[in-house]
This record gives sequence, C-alpha cells and structure tokens, in this order.
Amino acid sequence: MKVISRIQKRLEIISTAVWRFWFPTTAFAMTTIFALITIEGEGKQEEIVASVVAGLLGICMQLFIERLQIKQLSQKAVIYFMGLMASFGYYFYLQANTLNNYPTEVRTAILFLILLAAVVWIPSIKQSFVAFSKSLFLFIKAHFTALLSALVLMLGIYAVIGTYSFLISGINNRIYEWIAAIVWCGFFPLYFLSLLPVFPIKEEKENENYQKAVHMPKFFEVLLSYIIIPVILAYTMILILYIVKNITGSFWEDELLEPLLNGYIIAGWSTLYLIETISNKMVQFFQKYFPILLLIVTLFQTTATIFTIQRFGITDGRYFISLLLLFSFISSVLYIFKSMKIRITPLLLLALTIISILPGIGAVPVGNFSQSQQLDNVLVENNMLENNQIHPSESISNQDKEKIVKSVQYLRKTEYLNNISYLPNSSLYANEFSEVFGFKPYRYDKNNDVEQPSRQFFVEMTNDSTQEFNVEKADIMVPLQISDGTFIPDNKDQLAMTYNKEKYHLDWDETVDANTVLHLSDEADQTLINFDLTFLRKLKKLTEDWNSETLPAKELIFETENKNVKLTLAITSLRVEENTPIEGEFYLFITFKS
Repeated sequence: MKVISRIQKRLEIISTAVWRFWFPTTAFAMTTIFALITIEGEGKQEEIVASVVAGLLGICMQLFIERLQIKQLSQKAVIYFMGLMASFGYYFYLQANTLNNYPTEVRTAILFLILLAAVVWIPSIKQSFVAFSKSLFLFIKAHFTALLSALVLMLGIYAVIGTYSFLISGINNRIYEWIAAIVWCGFFPLYFLSLLPVFPIKEEKENENYQKAVHMPKFFEVLLSYIIIPVILAYTMILILYIVKNITGSFWEDELLEPLLNGYIIAGWSTLYLIETISNKMVQFFQKYFPILLLIVTLFQTTATIFTIQRFGITDGRYFISLLLLFSFISSVLYIFKSMKIRITPLLLLALTIISILPGIGAVPVGNFSQSQQLDNVLVENNMLENNQIHPSESISNQDKEKIVKSVQYLRKTEYLNNISYLPNSSLYANEFSEVFGFKPYRYDKNNDVEQPSRQFFVEMTNDSTQEFNVEKADIMVPLQISDGTFIPDNKDQLAMTYNKEKYHLDWDETVDANTVLHLSDEADQTLINFDLTFLRKLKKLTEDWNSETLPAKELIFETENKNVKLTLAITSLRVEENTPIEGEFYLFITFKS
C-alpha cells in the first residue's frame, strides 16, 4: 500500500508540474513526436532541436514569471508570445542553415549552454551568492535523479519486451528506438520538471519543499570535500608545475593548455558555487587558496593566448578560451577580495556567452575575419597575392606555410572559403591546395626547417579474414587505395560514384595536423556524413624501427553513422608515418537509410 501511495503522490506532483510548466511540457511532447517521426525516417533533426530549445526557453519563462511575481495574464501572455516567436525564429534559422554546418553547430551548442545557465541563474535574481549555490545544486540533483529514473525505466521496459520477444513472440526491433524516444524526450524532462519546487522570493521565506530540495546529503558533501576538491587541487598543481617547467620555452608556443582550460575553469567555479553551504576545513582551504591559484594560471595562460593570437590569429576556440579567461580573472579577483559583487559572476558568464553568438562580434564571425586577414597578410608578405590572383610558391618559410594551412583549415571548417574572392570555388583539399598555393599541407616540421627522424608502423589484415565481412545490407562497396593524400589510380582527393542514378563523391581530407576525415557528399556538394579517421594514426605505436603486424578483421573494421547513411571501413593494409600522409588499402561499405 505504501508503494501505491508513493506512486499516487508522485503522479500528483507530475500532474502539478504539467500545469505549472505547460509551455515546456508541450514543447517536449512535440520533441517526442518529432523523434518518433524521425525514427520512421520521415523527420528531421532540426524539428527535434528546435522543440528542445523551445522547452528550455519555456522553463526560463516560467521561472522568470515566478521570480518577478508577474500576476497579470496579459503580461504572461506577452512573455510566452515572445518565447514562441523566438522558438519559431530559431526553427527557421535551422531550416536555412543545416545542422551539419559548423557555425550552426557552434551557435546551437552555445545556445543550449545559455539556456541551461539561465535556468539555473533566474531563480537567484537579486539574491545572494548562496542562493545561486543552492539553485545550482538543486538543478544538478534534479537532473541526475531524473536521469537515473529514466535509465532504470528504459532498461526495465527493455527487459520486459526482450523477455516477451524471446519466450512468446518476436517483435519489431524498432520498438526499442520508440521506447528510448518516449523515455528520454518525454518522461525524462517531465520528471525533471516535477522535481523543481517553487523557488522562494526571499531567502528568509524558504518553504519546506524548497529546503528539502536544496538539502545536500552527506554523500554529496563527502564527494565534493574529499574527492572533487583534492582532484581539482592536484590538477591545478600539475598545471602550475607545467607552466614553471616550460616558462622559458615551449609554454608560450605549444598551446597545450588551451583545450584543457575550458573544462578546468568551469569545473573549478562550479565546485566553488556548490560548496558555499558546506563548512569544513577542506572546503575552507579550497575557498581560500584555489581562487589565488586559478588567478595565477589565468594570468599566465592569458599572456600565452595573446602570443598565440598574434602568431596565428583568432579562431572560435581561442575566442571562447579568451572569454573564459576574462571570466576567470574577474571572478577570481572578486572572490579573493570577498566582494559582495561576487554574486554577479554567474550573470557575467551568461553575458559573455551571449556575446559569443551575436552576429558580427560572435566567435565564428570574428574567427572568420581574423583567419581571412591572416591568410591575406601571409600571401602579400610572400608576394603570392597580386591583382586578386594567387601565385603558388614552395619557397616560403615553414612558419608561413603553417599559417596558410591553419587558416585554410579553419575557413574550410566554417565554410567561409567561398567568401574569399581570390580562392577557387572548392574546399581546397590536398591536391587542390597544392595547385593553388604551391606546396602540400604536410611534410614539414611546423617548428623549424629541419627534417625530423620519422617513426612509423604498418598493419594488414590476415589473408583469411575477408570472410568475416558482414555486408548484407550495404548498398555500395568501394575499394579504396590511398597514397600521398589522394585516391589511386586517379591521384585525386575526390572519388565519384553513382547509386540509384544519384551521383555521390568521397573526399579524402588530410591536414598538416595529422587530422584525417573522409567526407561523403551528394551531387549538390552537401555533406551527408563525415568519418573522422584520425584514430588510424593511433592504431599502433609509432617507432623508428619497422613495426609490422598482421591483425584479424574484427580489429580492423570501423563504423560511423547518422540519420542519412552508415559507413563501414575495413582496413586491408595501412602504413602510417609521422608528418606524412596515410597510405593504405581499404574497403568502404555504404548503406543509405532513406
């Protein structure tokens, strides 16, 4: 009876949440419907993403209405209408810019981050730093509670259906996808919303439900105090030791810290927010010294990032790390000096994040402008650009070659190459790049002009392994031979093919940074799928001695897929040498899903 009573109580809470959060509930219901349609092969990812954005925006609107105690129906209607228009506006933006477009991916990811940050921050508007700390913990707690509940529910249903299928009657395997869509797009957000209490208008008026929701169990206190804090401190000391060890040399040039700092700064400040209500010696030690250590790391990395920008210009990645370093610097100073303005730090992060997606001054537009300017400058300095025409040259320095390659790489990634008037209307992969600039985008050491000793490995498939290929559902089998960054025997980095009277082509994209990607595109040059093959260089350890090994098929077959197509790559032989294009023979199996 207690179990039934608890279920009834939870259903009542969920029912209340549906009425309280009616806008996001409707949006997530639409997400579920769109996901089910997509599973049947008739929907698009754009509808799913747009409805999730509408759901998050709806949560923000409801929390904003509650926080400011907006009572008038007309004012609520205006807020919801604005949210609805914003949701439709974003949907039309996605229709005009496919999700496979890199700038769209970046803006969408940042938009999700903005909405999630706003959801946490809105309940603490005009309140203390402690109020934000409680809000952050409440949302994290609700998220993982809903996550675990959804996972258990899905696995339980899977077990029941699997048993029925095994013992009684076979069923359509697609039902597992339907269940996953219903659980994660419908149940998960709804259960999450049911865990959100009504937030107090003032901290001294916290009700019992809110206090229960923000209460931190002993487990979380121990986790934060004696596991997460020591790990962050140890990580910080490693960063500082690295800076001290390399301060007179490679630290200012190698850019190793930049990709590590995004997660580090966010994790560090999230921990500072979460421990605000905990009182023990470990927490007090962390609160006293971590902001100082973080400030030291921030100052050194800011200087290094400025040097990197001077050498290679701004990219969206450096733009984001620069904003994070600015946030870290300001927040650390406020925290160290115990300023009451510390409560604005979440708003500061939110504001900087919004700036990063604005037209003209956002991460991608600034990155495109900077890299196109760098390309112009290097070409002009080396007398390679005259009267809007490029004159190929192989005699320029390796440093300038590296700048050209990195700029072209970035502008290709952001699909901005066609906006540069003196470049051909193409993606400038290996052979085209060589024809335009006069040198290949690899085969030189990026730090100096001295050729380095090469390391390599070679693997091949056992002769009797081809029988292990399972290609029953493949639509096309393409034998590939790659050498010097091109398809053999045509010596081109593009390979054309036809299926069901439709034309497609493969592009082999191998860059100076040893990144290797295989692109499948249609006749309109729209990318259907990208297969990141960079991992091929790490299949075996590179050695200066000849390292040859024969492997079974199961270790040399790799797959990737999306809603459009599935690619299966079987390696029959592969030779990898550092600073040199991959050479190998493969079978590529293409399966179209439409």
